[in-house]
This record gives sequence, structure tokens and C-alpha cells, in this order.
Amino acid sequence: GFLAGFGLAIGDKPLGTEAKAVLEDLAAIAQVQDALEESEDGETDYMEVMEYMRVAPLLLFTEFNEPSAPQPKPSLH
Repeated sequence: GFLAGFGLAIGDKPLGTEAKAVLEDLAAIAQVQDALEESEDGETDYMEVMEYMRVAPLLLFTEFNEPSAPQPKPSLH
């Protein structure tokens, strides 16, 4: 899934503290999703997890996709 693909894509790039935490969270969420749906507060918990799942890939994207150097604009003489 996502974790395997992400691991292949980043290769040997070092992970920052926040990226490590996000990836650990995603792995943990994958393990407990069924239990989450069966709890009494399941719907609320599920919505919180889904919101995190929406934001987590964006955090990883911003950490591993540094903006490229701006292209020099051609000068008009």
C-alpha cells in the first residue's frame, strides 16, 4: 500500500522527526482500523482518523518535495 510505495520512492533519503511520526501513525492506524469501527465512540473516532489520513500524506509531500530553485527569467534588453 501507501507505506511500501512511499518507502520505495524515498529510497535512502533521511526521514525527519515529523515524517517518522507520521509514518508510524499510518502503520498503527492500519493495524487498528477494525477495532475503531467497533468502539462505542467509533464514528467520532473514525472521523478524526480520516481527517488525519487526509492530512498525513500532505505533510509527507511537503517534507520530501522541497521547492526547486526559481528559474532565472530572461532579461529583455
